[in-house]
Amino acid sequence: MTRTIKELIETEVIYFISPLIDELLQQEKYCEEFYHLTTSTDWDEAEKAINQNVCTVQVDADNLWGVYDKDNEYYTVEPIHEHKKEAIKKYFDDLNWDLFSYNCEVCEYWLISEWLANKLEDKGETVEKDFMGLIVWGRTTTGQAIWCDWIIQEIHYELKCK
Repeated sequence: MTRTIKELIETEVIYFISPLIDELLQQEKYCEEFYHLTTSTDWDEAEKAINQNVCTVQVDADNLWGVYDKDNEYYTVEPIHEHKKEAIKKYFDDLNWDLFSYNCEVCEYWLISEWLANKLEDKGETVEKDFMGLIVWGRTTTGQAIWCDWIIQEIHYELKCK
């Protein structure tokens, strides 16, 4: 039986810990080590930039990701990457494009399960698997229930389709 999206959240999202993380990130000894928790890359916007360059990020028959140049009909980034974000990073690196300009601010911090951390990481979300022994998700949305987040809906949809 497939879990509902609300059941998914109830079992995989453990606790809201923004006040704790915010306080720790103000301390010098943690600020530098965990600075990466303050921003997240907007992979969809980065992919749109690639598409505007007449290329497409696509998966091949072996479920490996690459970037295909539609004008010249060849891979500019070979499909050797297990995750879409890796192919996007490689494309940006090869063209000396600034991926940092596609960063967005993390709004909330949540203690989550390892299972959800792996799913979110695969989607390019900001996750720290060892924040002093805790698994933390840096959520870039706020003001709505977590089950309303597009990324959570996508993970739930993929579970239903298996």
